[in-house]
Amino acid sequence: MIIKFNNMRLAITIIITLIIFSSCQHDLEKPSWEIDVTSPLIHTKIDINNILIDSNISIGNKPDSSIILIYNYPISKIELEEELRIEEQFYYKSKLDSLNLVDVSTSYKMTLNELFASQGWPCLNGLTIPIPPINNIAGDTVSVNANEYFETMDLISGIIEVKIYNGLPFDITDVNLILRNVVNNNIIISTTFPIIPSYTTESNTIQISNMLIDANMIAEIQNINIPGTGLDSVVINCADSLVATLIVKDLVASEATAYWSEQDIFTSFSEQFFNIQPAELTEFKIKSGWMNINATSTLEDTMTLEYNIPSFTNNNIPFASSLSLNPATNGNLSILSRYFDLSNHILDLTGEKNRKNGDTINTIYTELTGKIDSTGELVTLNLEDSITSTLSLNIIPEYFKGFLGTDTFNFGPEEETVDLFSSIISGSFALNNSTLKLNINNYIGAEVEVIINEITAINSENNITKTLQGKIVNSNIFIDNATESNNIITPNNSDITIDDKSSNLKELIEIMPDKFIASVTIITNPSGNKKEGFLYYDQTVDLNITYELPLSFISDELTLSNTSEINFDNNIEDGNFKLIIQNSFPIEANIKLYLIDKGGFIFDSLLTQETVKAGIINNNGIVTSPTETIINIYRENINNFNNAKNIMTVVSFTTLPSQNKIKIY
Repeated sequence: MIIKFNNMRLAITIIITLIIFSSCQHDLEKPSWEIDVTSPLIHTKIDINNILIDSNISIGNKPDSSIILIYNYPISKIELEEELRIEEQFYYKSKLDSLNLVDVSTSYKMTLNELFASQGWPCLNGLTIPIPPINNIAGDTVSVNANEYFETMDLISGIIEVKIYNGLPFDITDVNLILRNVVNNNIIISTTFPIIPSYTTESNTIQISNMLIDANMIAEIQNINIPGTGLDSVVINCADSLVATLIVKDLVASEATAYWSEQDIFTSFSEQFFNIQPAELTEFKIKSGWMNINATSTLEDTMTLEYNIPSFTNNNIPFASSLSLNPATNGNLSILSRYFDLSNHILDLTGEKNRKNGDTINTIYTELTGKIDSTGELVTLNLEDSITSTLSLNIIPEYFKGFLGTDTFNFGPEEETVDLFSSIISGSFALNNSTLKLNINNYIGAEVEVIINEITAINSENNITKTLQGKIVNSNIFIDNATESNNIITPNNSDITIDDKSSNLKELIEIMPDKFIASVTIITNPSGNKKEGFLYYDQTVDLNITYELPLSFISDELTLSNTSEINFDNNIEDGNFKLIIQNSFPIEANIKLYLIDKGGFIFDSLLTQETVKAGIINNNGIVTSPTETIINIYRENINNFNNAKNIMTVVSFTTLPSQNKIKIY
């Protein structure tokens, strides 16, 4: 087996060769042994590539050609997801603007025959006579039934129009008509017509308000005067009549039990303020989240709620939804709850379009209309009936636009796994020096101050931690705002170098950490500059480290391992192994070899420990030629080889003298 550093000239190379004895027996022949040629059986190596298993590690050279490992790693990429979550509720309460009932119309007539009969006169049909003056004629009482329209209503306002057609052959004067409730006999209207000429129609319009009206009413013409025709004669037609028409219209009730027509019962236009200070935002896009509309109603009728929220758009289409709310029953509220996915919606926070006082900030504009349908059922409604609606938002923005305010965001402590030393299975080392470059990128459209609260290295296997100390910790690092053009963000950045003189960096690296913990604080607009900006949830501030590790160190049993596949026919029955070890490192090495079965378990030690001297170095400490060690392994281990699938090489390095640091070239 050979261990060799590719293109570094530094390696431990191990070759296992085998002089193979195989047996064969031909028919009618005695058994005999044949000796095969000596050939390499296993070839393996341990070199710097055993350290470079992490794609973030690359190799460089210092001016003196010594090797340096360069480790690039994004130690913290800050995404403001939960930190930007907005949970907001907007509350709306609406009472009914109006309750409009359908117009009611009814007519009745009084014939000339009925008029004469009320005075005890016969009606002589076809007779031509003059009509004498007659006063104080009382008309009939007529029932007015509006049950097909309503049962009862508490009227706020309305109009009753009374039309009387005089179809009699003579004028009538001082015609008085009243309309009253049957239940309580209260007069609804009383109206008088001074004169209604023959064969003409006269009308009076009466405003009514603040009264209770029942469906069962009585209309009565209380007085009719006939001024007479003088010497003129008229032809008597007993079928001639007076026709009175009552039109009850424009009814607005505070409460009514009625057959309601389809109508809007309330409309609400509202601007609501988002509680997201100190930010003053004009727009944000929603990455994910939902809106819950919860509505309750006391109305005993089916109602439609039409929500229009121009502030929410998806593909430039404003949010709109029509929801049906069942009737309230038995004094219980009717309840509606509906969820809507708002992902990818854009929220305009400038308020109502073309608002009188110009655009605003942090403001959502909504329109809510309540409608009732014509159901054909008798339903009681009251202007005191109310509808409450709650819009609950739970959203995570994808981006913000506007002034972000002076705000503080704390992140971490967050843990990141690193693979820089994962190939080292045991041992320790002491570095000569080390350097870390910290690159901080600001993708936020606002000035920021970044404060590194903590960077802690952890070796979880040995339960060792070291926390970075130095002036970089808890200091304010100012970075100017990023810019955006055509949806492309150009960050501003700050580069900081941390070395052994300004920190205890070397202590962090020497524990060979497999994890880092970072805690960071970001302050937006620390100087209070009030200018438009932006913030994307996944592009805020990221921290990247470039760590330079010179291979100049003291090692104490620093141990690496490598596994190689064994590939030969299992008909080998005997042979001698020869182990050739070449060491091109300037460090003494101890080597162990283990056989591994198909299950991945170690089942035999081929070489428990062999010390291999360091490579031969010149006055500059550079290896000029490797040392070679040859070890014989005898045939009693051949059966174990037949059962092995892999061989594991374990190499530990110890620098001698122990206090001297060596360089790798």
